[in-house]
Formats: sequence, structure tokens, C-alpha cells
Amino acid sequence: AVPVAVHIVADDLGYCCDRDRGILELWRGGHISAACLLVTGASADAAAREAAAIGLPLGLHLNLTEGRPVLPADEVPTLVGADGLLLGKEGFVDACLAGHVSRTDMAREMDAQAHAFAAAVGAPPPFINGHNHVHVLPPLVPALCELAHAHAISGIRVPVEFPASKTPSLSPFLARIEEHAHTARAAFARAGLWSPDAFAGMTTMGAALSVAAIVDVCEHVRAAGLASCEIMVHPGYPGTPDLGGCGAGPDAFSLSPDRAHELAVLRDVDMAAALARVGAAIRPGFTA
Repeated sequence: AVPVAVHIVADDLGYCCDRDRGILELWRGGHISAACLLVTGASADAAAREAAAIGLPLGLHLNLTEGRPVLPADEVPTLVGADGLLLGKEGFVDACLAGHVSRTDMAREMDAQAHAFAAAVGAPPPFINGHNHVHVLPPLVPALCELAHAHAISGIRVPVEFPASKTPSLSPFLARIEEHAHTARAAFARAGLWSPDAFAGMTTMGAALSVAAIVDVCEHVRAAGLASCEIMVHPGYPGTPDLGGCGAGPDAFSLSPDRAHELAVLRDVDMAAALARVGAAIRPGFTA
């Protein structure tokens, strides 16, 4: 039988050199499939160069929530606060859903980030997802589908946790995200965007990540007769408080010991054999 294709995607490449070092090491060891570049991150240009040198497949990690936008703040005024910084994950989601964020501002900033990715990497992003999953918010989805068409982007993340029995354990924020992701999935499919058959990562982040947790997802995927799944991860070495971030310093998530825990789990020597036992294997890249 053909193994379930497991796409392990590391988010936040370019956030800081410590996170980057861990992600690049994982690719060299065959432990991940791809990474997502934060073009607004402090180390984005260096990370893109290093990724290209070792053949690490990269997608665009759209950032509309943390730090500074790519465009000057006065060109995207509804995306930022009085301090010129993006509104934060809760702030952006609330403002976006309330209709307080201009769709033009969102579209212009997303396009600027796609161009910044192409400038750093030397090619447009083959796949895309969102920092804090904001790419599934209803006011943003049409512009995102247009962006994908304009930049020949073919793949996207659909953050609907699999199996569905895990949904009750999501935080209120992530439960709200998943609700919108169900609707966005159909729009993405109509736009011709590919995504794996299943997704996991919201209930397996940080200390909850383990070889057993990844294997369990893959067992459920195979039992459901599905062919592929994405596992979202956020690995890296411990960051330094005054280095990194997206223009406003690193956040608590990046500085957490959870990042090093995820790195250790993904490097576990038993991972490949454990996946093979349930008929699954890590597949490089993020394509069908």
C-alpha cells in the first residue's frame, strides 16, 4: 500500500536566528517537509539564503498580526495601531471580523509580502498560510484567492484539526479559527488551491507534541482512507529576549522552552520507524 504522505511544515522561519538554526537542521536530517518564511522577521533574508543553499522548500507565512507590516504604516492605516504596529492576533481578528480593516489594506500588504518573498527566495511562494491562521478569516479569503492566482500559488493550509474528536480541546481563539477554516476550505478548493486531506497541529503544539501524537494522527488518517496530512510545528532553539521578532522584538511564544521541545521530538530517532509501522512517511515539499 502507498504510505500516507505526511507533510511536516515548520512555521516562522526568519523570526530569529535561533529558530532558523533548528528548522534548517531538521531539514538536513530529513525530519520535516518544508518551512514557512515570515518575510517581516528579523532574520528572513539570511534564512531564505540558507534555505535555498540546502534545498529547503519554502512557503509564505503571511503576517498581518505581529510587529510591523512590510508597507509603511501610513499606506495600510487600518492594519496598524497608533504605534505603527500590527494589531496582534486577537486585535486583528476582532477588527477584521467587525469590518474595521480595509480589504484594500489587507490585499496590498499581502501582495507586498508575496513580492518580498520572491525577492528573498528568487521565486514566488508555491504555498501559503497565515501567522495565527488569519488567512481563513472571511473578509480576507477573496483577496487571498486573488493573490494566489496572481502569484501562481498552488497550495494552502486548512487549519481544521483532525480527527474532529480533538476540536473540543481547542482554545476559544483556535476554535473560532477552525470554524472559519471550514468555510474557507470550500473557497480555497474553488480557487484551485491544494491542501492535504487532513491537518493537525493546533492540539499538538509545544509540550503536547510527541512521536506518539504524530503517529496517532497518521493512524486516524489511514483509518479514514485519506492519502495525506499536514502536521504544523514550531520548532527551534531557545531565543534571546532582545533578538528577533517582526519589528517589535520576540514574543513569549518564540522564547518558550516549547520550541526546543518540538525540535527534540522531531529529531527523535524513532520517528521514521514509528510512522512506517502505521503506513505513513514524511514527504518532502508541500504538493499533491
